[in-house]
Amino acid sequence: MKNFIHIFALLSLLVLPFAQVQAAITKPSEMTEEEKAELQAEAEAAKDTAIQKAEELGVTFTQYQEKLVQILELAIDKLDTAEETIEGNEYISDVTEDEILDALSALEGKLQTYKTQTNNADSMDDLEGINKQIVADLKANKDAIKTAIQESVLVVAAEAEKRAEQIKIKVESILELLKISCPDEKTTIESIESQLEDLNALAADLKIAVDDEDVEEAKSLMKQMADVAPNLVKEVKEVVDACEEQIEDLAS
Repeated sequence: MKNFIHIFALLSLLVLPFAQVQAAITKPSEMTEEEKAELQAEAEAAKDTAIQKAEELGVTFTQYQEKLVQILELAIDKLDTAEETIEGNEYISDVTEDEILDALSALEGKLQTYKTQTNNADSMDDLEGINKQIVADLKANKDAIKTAIQESVLVVAAEAEKRAEQIKIKVESILELLKISCPDEKTTIESIESQLEDLNALAADLKIAVDDEDVEEAKSLMKQMADVAPNLVKEVKEVVDACEEQIEDLAS
């Protein structure tokens, strides 16, 4: 999306004709009617040239329109996801939740309007104007979007911490059984215990990060947990499979 907006930022510059710059530094009272008419004609010609140039660059009206609609639909989907993540979540205060949801809902309403306008647009100028409005609104709402993203990260982090606690309880119960039934797997069991300690330490730090609303630390810790947890679960499964007969004998 960023590259697409950059392309149209370039087109926006092309649409600004030199004649308009000249008009900005020349007082209307100093211009004759003929000069004004000539200036207007140059401006219109420059716009036509800009549109032609856009097509030469490979951006037709239809492509511009379709891409703009795609961007809007993607943005709307992301806002919907953020709203669903935040709405009614126990880790976000009611006041913060209401503020975020109100801001996101207002922004989504504008984007829906822009989508309708884009579908009904008749010219490249219409699309360029809509694109500028979209960029302006996204900039104006950047704080609300940033807060929503941060709160979403904290929600996911809190759930990751709870998931780590569930893994801990299950693995610890399995380890007790393995120590009795599979003494030959002592090395693997010790490896699992070591990884479980690492996961527990990361989960404890993650809980602190969530409580402190430290988004960057939470993201870093979740990444580390994502490296530890899969291998831990994999080793547990492997040793359980290897000791299946011994475990069944113990249970019988």
